[in-house]
Amino acid sequence: MVRAGWYDDPVGAQDLRWWDGSRWTGHVRDDPTGTPPQVAARPPQASPPPAAAGASRGGGRRLLPILSLLVIGWLVVVGFGADDGPNSDPAPGVPSEPEPGDPAPADTELGEVSADRVTPFVVARDGVWVAELEVPTGRLVLDVRGTAGFDPVTTLQDAEGRDLAFNDDRSTEELETFGGGVLDSLIDVRVEAGRYRVLVEEWNGNPGDGVLLLPIVGG
Repeated sequence: MVRAGWYDDPVGAQDLRWWDGSRWTGHVRDDPTGTPPQVAARPPQASPPPAAAGASRGGGRRLLPILSLLVIGWLVVVGFGADDGPNSDPAPGVPSEPEPGDPAPADTELGEVSADRVTPFVVARDGVWVAELEVPTGRLVLDVRGTAGFDPVTTLQDAEGRDLAFNDDRSTEELETFGGGVLDSLIDVRVEAGRYRVLVEEWNGNPGDGVLLLPIVGG
């Protein structure tokens, strides 16, 4: 066994490091004479001195706060990215949901219409057929007739989607005046010149088809 004493520092941190007889210690000093006082034997260098080991552990401790900050930053970014609240923008290519009160999009654009125009329509199951039209001031009659037992329900709206008139089955007087079937719907109102919307659906949500007639426009 090499006896305790000051020997050349194996890690080069100082000129001399204290060997306690079994291991290197953390005590170091400069060599004032230029030669170590104990030269009979040189201790083995298998075990690193405590100062070196302590430096490694200290470096690990210094990394912990940095790693913690990186993890916290990642969690904050993920938290904001997962926000799917009502004010979130929709993903590209995904249509946004209509706001409450927005009118349904039109299936058919009729433009300016005149009397005796005939427009066919098709309604999907649980669906609504929507047409937009422009009319002059005066009387407006919407004569909606279903085919093959289709029972139409008709709503007239203004351009902002507010309901103005509604009809399911026509009266005896309307049957005598305009014809059609008792299950067909008919709306007879006076309107100001402007843009309007016609909505047709089936009473029980069944699919079907029919025609929209305009016997009176602006009369």
